This record gives sequence, C-alpha cells and structure tokens, in this order.
Amino acid sequence: MGTLGILLSLALLMCPAYRGISVLLLAPLLALLAVLMSGEAALLLPTYTQVFMKAMGGYVIRSSFRCSCSAPCSAS
Repeated sequence: MGTLGILLSLALLMCPAYRGISVLLLAPLLALLAVLMSGEAALLLPTYTQVFMKAMGGYVIRSSFRCSCSAPCSAS
C-alpha cells in the first residue's frame, strides 16, 4: 500500500506540473497523501514536532536576528 501511495502521489504531481501548475503548492499535499496511504501517519506527528519545529524555530530566530542587524530602516 505504501508503494502504491508513492506512485499515485508521483503521478498526481507530474500531470499538473506538465500543465504549468506550481509544484511548490502540490508537493506538500501529495507527500501527505503518500504518508496517509502508507499507514505510517501515527509516526508523522512526533517527527514533525521533534525535528521540523526545532529546525524551523532556529531558522526563524536566525532570520529575524539577521534582518534586525543587517541594515537600518530607511528614514523618510
């Protein structure tokens, strides 16, 4: 069932991509479809919260610090 989910998601990603629809919009949704079809959805949430959110938090902190220190705001 997992391989079928991957192949279905890939097919559903390729067809609209050839027609010019942005892959950036479709890829996360179709990846979620592949995970749900694999039956491993119970493992998705802990991975999301433990790995992704920690990395995203670090990125946001570094980005906001870089923006506040790089150049002063333009005065009118």
